[in-house]
Amino acid sequence: MNYELLETQIVERLLAYTPNGVVVVAFPENNAEFAKPFMSAHISVLYKGSHFGDGAKNWTRSIGQTVQNEIVRFDLIIRSRFLRGADHACLPLLKTVRTALVGYVPDNCDKVYMTGSEMVFPSDEQAGDIFTYVCTFEAVTLAVEAFDEQQDQLAQTLVSVVFEEN
Repeated sequence: MNYELLETQIVERLLAYTPNGVVVVAFPENNAEFAKPFMSAHISVLYKGSHFGDGAKNWTRSIGQTVQNEIVRFDLIIRSRFLRGADHACLPLLKTVRTALVGYVPDNCDKVYMTGSEMVFPSDEQAGDIFTYVCTFEAVTLAVEAFDEQQDQLAQTLVSVVFEEN
């Protein structure tokens, strides 16, 4: 799974749904960039991690190698100077990202589903009249045991076929 590509696909998907003036980006490489003051609402996309279930019970498909479900988790961090009302306020943007992503199918994944959202309360020094919501989404892909180069090509093709058929 290419996590950077997943972030990019989610950013592109959100750009098609968000109102003009809302900034949608992959999470910046450094915290200073994330903490910069802003006027427009921001949505940052961050691959947060994966989990793989509990061993053999999670092996759903077999091609002679270890193949298991990988549940990829990513966060969308919505930041705005407004909580309610305008299109670029946190609560309307929360609905927008849910609409854009629930059921979306990134490359080599099953449909995206939402697992939660919550308001984050920063310290008074960090707040600066900014409201922040974090939305967590997941999708299932496959983690495949390493192959030699020729087998790896076949494995990647099979992963693509599995998700195209579903």
